[in-house]
Amino acid sequence: MLSAMAVADGPILSRRDVRAAAGALRLIFWGVVLHLFDWLPPGLQGERVRVDVLNDAPGAALIAAGVFRLGRLRVHNPWNDHYGSVMKFLKLMAVLALIEAGAGHVVLPTSAALAVFPSVVRLAQVAGVFLLCMAVRWLCRAAGLRRSARLWQGVTFALVGLFCGPLAMYYAAEFWSRMAGSDAGLPPGPWRAGVSAVLAAPFAAVWLFSFRLEAEAAAARPETNPPDWTARLRP
Repeated sequence: MLSAMAVADGPILSRRDVRAAAGALRLIFWGVVLHLFDWLPPGLQGERVRVDVLNDAPGAALIAAGVFRLGRLRVHNPWNDHYGSVMKFLKLMAVLALIEAGAGHVVLPTSAALAVFPSVVRLAQVAGVFLLCMAVRWLCRAAGLRRSARLWQGVTFALVGLFCGPLAMYYAAEFWSRMAGSDAGLPPGPWRAGVSAVLAAPFAAVWLFSFRLEAEAAAARPETNPPDWTARLRP
């Protein structure tokens, strides 16, 4: 069922907004791919600097760019802006991920407290994926795209079951391991690439969904303009 505002006044988002959202989702997909797959060539890992050819920093930058693009959309009205609140949290997580990815290329001695901090941030980022699922569902409803909203439910189940759940358990184990003073990272090897592929698979559904979103927006309705919220606040 569409939101009350969408039913009363028609879709809130225009086709241009939907295209921007689809492009943002594709940026997030490619950022996740770069972020999950690492290649650390032998001989390029020194005592002070580590070189990651499939660099996490560009991946984090792509994710941040996608999140900030989604954050520019106005899905809910200003006095009940759940979408805006969620996007503020996601922007913070995206910036922290970018800082962490950049800092990961410099090898520095850290205290036990600082060693635990990345695990806490990563757990929050996993929660951010679930919030992103909610935000995209709100976006589909605000655009009046019923089929895309129903399709996104399946994508959400895939993201939560195949990405958020396993990754949350891994980061929780990493957190307790670092609290105990050890480091429980995935050892290098072919099977590590397999784990990354499994985690990236749900985001392939996000990539495919972005095209479905654009197609339904182009076929379902004429161009609409976002409502003037300030006019609704005038006496």
